Amino acid sequence: MNRRILISFLLLLIAAVLSLTSFLVLQNRFSALGEALENAIYADMPVRESCRQIAHAWDRCRSPAQMFLLHSDLTELRTSVESLSDLIAEPAAFRASCIRSLHLLAGIRDSLPPTVGNIL
Repeated sequence: MNRRILISFLLLLIAAVLSLTSFLVLQNRFSALGEALENAIYADMPVRESCRQIAHAWDRCRSPAQMFLLHSDLTELRTSVESLSDLIAEPAAFRASCIRSLHLLAGIRDSLPPTVGNIL
């Protein structure tokens, strides 16, 4: 009986550690993507440079996000971010799409904190 309790406790501990680790990794990567999107919206940067920074930040967070999150949650964000390069010639549409991507990212980030429901 004690062995089962110990194994159950260890499995719960492993699940909690993995959940916390994935949360921290995703928060870090999504913060970088959010900063790149905010720079594209508010900073006086050339659109091509902003697009390059966003693409680099997305490349860094795409793989962990696909590993730890539901693909249905990422589909809209992925489509929005990956279509930014098509809007380089239209700065107003580019910034509007960046704002949309930033809102989608905020929605995903709000669902990330580890809770008992997410862990179990």
